[in-house]
Amino acid sequence: MEQATNIARHMVTHWGMSERLGPVSYKVSESDPFLGREIHQQRQFSEHTMKIIDEEVAKFLHDASVNAVELLTEHRGKLEKITEALLEHEELDERQITALIGPSVHAPVNGKPASQTASMEPSVPQETTTERSSDSPATDNADSLDKEA
Repeated sequence: MEQATNIARHMVTHWGMSERLGPVSYKVSESDPFLGREIHQQRQFSEHTMKIIDEEVAKFLHDASVNAVELLTEHRGKLEKITEALLEHEELDERQITALIGPSVHAPVNGKPASQTASMEPSVPQETTTERSSDSPATDNADSLDKEA
């Protein structure tokens, strides 16, 4: 729980992932990392903002909990199959799990597990460039895209 709370707090205060607070960093400066750390922490925002931060952290955690329960409920049958097989065999390999519940969402690519493919082949984003003539404005290009769609 503590780790989840720390991640949610970073999402809100460091990474600007809160819709209510927007893309703003609300870091707390730590002047003394030793005894009485909480006493020495200084913040550049109000008590009201701190309350909103706490509410947003709680919202992230609540939403994640609801999502986890929904996923576990949705896949309850698969979980029970794996539980029964583990009680019988103690260990299951990938082939046995696939036989029980079907292929992974990380299905093999080119006959290799996705984890091996990702580590062997560097991920380089493909850039697509569209050339436009210097006399045609960018809006003409956007209009032609709308017509094609």
